[in-house]
Amino acid sequence: MVILVGSPKKIFKIIYDRYNSKAPINSDELESLFSNRQELENDLNYLKSLELIDCDYNWNYLLTAKGRMYFKLKLQYYFDTAVKSIFCPIVVAFITTLITLWLKGSL
Repeated sequence: MVILVGSPKKIFKIIYDRYNSKAPINSDELESLFSNRQELENDLNYLKSLELIDCDYNWNYLLTAKGRMYFKLKLQYYFDTAVKSIFCPIVVAFITTLITLWLKGSL
């Protein structure tokens, strides 16, 4: 999973919020929010390449199915990372200690 940072994250958050409020944002509104048009175009193309957004025939930016699920998937990614990086090593250390104590006869 790709984690968005910087201006692509800001742009995606704006599009996401407007999409959820049932008022899609168009290219003119986005250009008024960001001063650097070239950077905006690059970031929008980046978001399109990740298949998070798409345009309709009126140049309104809409979320794709992947875009609508992005924040849920991001939360799931962080949860999975925490389980793999924190909880699993604790369980393995605990089990290893129990086995060691059992083999020494101290348990």
